[in-house]
Amino acid sequence: MIKKGIIEKDIVVHRDIKNKLIITLIIVFIIFNIINLYMIVTTFYFKKITGYGSDTASISLVIEEWRVVEINSPLNQSYNYSSSGSYPINLNVSSNFNNEIHAWWFTLVDLTNNITLNDSEIFTPNITIYPARYSNQLTVFANRTGNYTYNASVVFFINAKNSAPTIENLSLNNFACEGSFFSELFNASDVDNDPISSSLFPQFPNNPFFIQYLYNVSNNLSTHEIFSGTLSKQDAGGIFIGSKLYKVNVSITDNFNASCCSDTEQFNITIIEINNIPVIENIGTKTIWSRGDNNTLYIQTNVNDVESGDSDDGNMSFNITIKNSTGNNVSLFNISSIGVINFTANSSNLGVYNVTICVSDQSLLNPHTNISLCSNNGDNQSDCEVFSLTITAQNRAPQIISQYPNFSNFTANEGDASFLNITSRDPDTTIADTYWYVDGVFKKYQETSNVSEFSFSWEFSDAGFHNITVVITDGELNDSFVWNVTIIDVEVVVSVGGGGGGGGGVVGIPKVICTPKWGCSDWNECQNLTILQEVYFSTIFELCRKYSINKNFCGFQTRECSDINKCDTILNKPDITRQCHYTPIPNCNDGIKNCHNNACEVLVDCGGPCKACPSCDDGIKNQGEENIDCGGPCNVCVEHPLVKIVRRGYFFYLIALVLFIIAIILFIRFEIKRYRIKKMIQERKEKMFS
Repeated sequence: MIKKGIIEKDIVVHRDIKNKLIITLIIVFIIFNIINLYMIVTTFYFKKITGYGSDTASISLVIEEWRVVEINSPLNQSYNYSSSGSYPINLNVSSNFNNEIHAWWFTLVDLTNNITLNDSEIFTPNITIYPARYSNQLTVFANRTGNYTYNASVVFFINAKNSAPTIENLSLNNFACEGSFFSELFNASDVDNDPISSSLFPQFPNNPFFIQYLYNVSNNLSTHEIFSGTLSKQDAGGIFIGSKLYKVNVSITDNFNASCCSDTEQFNITIIEINNIPVIENIGTKTIWSRGDNNTLYIQTNVNDVESGDSDDGNMSFNITIKNSTGNNVSLFNISSIGVINFTANSSNLGVYNVTICVSDQSLLNPHTNISLCSNNGDNQSDCEVFSLTITAQNRAPQIISQYPNFSNFTANEGDASFLNITSRDPDTTIADTYWYVDGVFKKYQETSNVSEFSFSWEFSDAGFHNITVVITDGELNDSFVWNVTIIDVEVVVSVGGGGGGGGGVVGIPKVICTPKWGCSDWNECQNLTILQEVYFSTIFELCRKYSINKNFCGFQTRECSDINKCDTILNKPDITRQCHYTPIPNCNDGIKNCHNNACEVLVDCGGPCKACPSCDDGIKNQGEENIDCGGPCNVCVEHPLVKIVRRGYFFYLIALVLFIIAIILFIRFEIKRYRIKKMIQERKEKMFS
């Protein structure tokens, strides 16, 4: 019985070996035929026959190998990526003359932006390259013996999910001072290299701030500016308020589509009120007589102050100091609480006096804690005015005793500056006031000095005849001098570049040009095109067609733009009219990105006058995010290690418990296996001896 069982077992084993051998031979045979077929096809397909004839009518045939470079990856197709920023793709190439190739190199071009990403870069086959988003062209070159070069090209498309732009380097809490201007720069980045537009909510005229794009730092980084004109008392909240806080939403969008994607930050700006210096209007030199007519000095001091009002409001305090010709203080007259001087002279008052009037305003009631940032402490401010008073029985006129230029006629070129001065004296020792005029237009006033200087720059449009006049007065009698000036025309020739020897440059001095800085309000609500003037109708209608707005919904909207530098020019003024999608009642649920309620939406039905747009830091899973504020258009989600979820003690306890359970399972399996083996040996022994 035992022998028979052994024989049957050997037969089974032999049969298994035979079957395995047959299967192995079949597999080897199939592989051999596949290789053989490949060699036959490549040998004859990649050959070409060339020939040439000779003058002896003999024919020679040369079989030359056809050398081919192939790009196996990437192919002429679209490649989809779930995130943006970097798009790695394998560069796999092959050829039928590998053993002859000396060098490989490739050129990769971003066709969308017409930028060469890699230019003739040497590589070893089967590497990773990083194309740009959208359309790319790859050209691969191979060089072989004899300096022969072969190439192949492919155009492929990178289709990546749009990523949200990000606001960077924006200071969230800021201070600005009344009487100054505000400027804050920040960056906006977008890994997709999409163009970025920025907006404020609210913005001028609802607050004094504007926003503008400045320049690109790189392909995916741009710089923007939040700015203002000169900030007024009203911008700071009003008189004696102390400050005003503006909470502004700064939003950026990547213009990818109307519903995605954006980023928004709240930008706080506190405008601090300052205490402005009161300003006394010029009083000028005065002369009165000691008797008879004109022997009364009456002055209503005119003072302007932003906080305390006019001098007659009673909110300011005045004091006066009078010195005689020897420099001693005298009590000749006083000044009232509202700045009035009313004095009648007599023969005992003869002489020349220097009078100083000073005024002080009120201090701020609620100065801001950071008012020192504005070089101001909120305390009362003062201003003083000095004038000369002559009380005489016989007044004599002041005299101009010298002048420069000495001659009454001189010439100058356009673009030049003319410098003039005079020296005066008064026989009664009064210090005369000096007034300068150009072509009869007042230019400069000077007091408390017998020497006066004046300069004037001629424009490049001033060619011709002009006059400069100086007048001195003691308050009653005058003297004057006139210069006749001939301005010579100067042609300004601008020469760009230059040849050898360092030539070129600018011939002539161009006049200084004020550079406008435009700030614009938000766009107004879209209006029906039918109410637009006919002269503008066709232009807006054509823009609607260009931007695929149906003619039945073609509208227009306007905005206000002002130059904060007040250059009195329209140079580089932004557009104040544009096309838009018209709807009779725009709102936050119409599915259109539009403007209403004195503001514009950032994306469709969100931002501006509507609820905040979804963003990558709003704590909500929205806009196609994989998790809260990550994945989709946001940054890639990062798995949090278990040790951060479970406290450290519980973590190690859990690990120990798992290891213990595994040890028990292994021990049980080992024991079961050992029991089965023992039982099988026992059964064989029993069969052998049975």
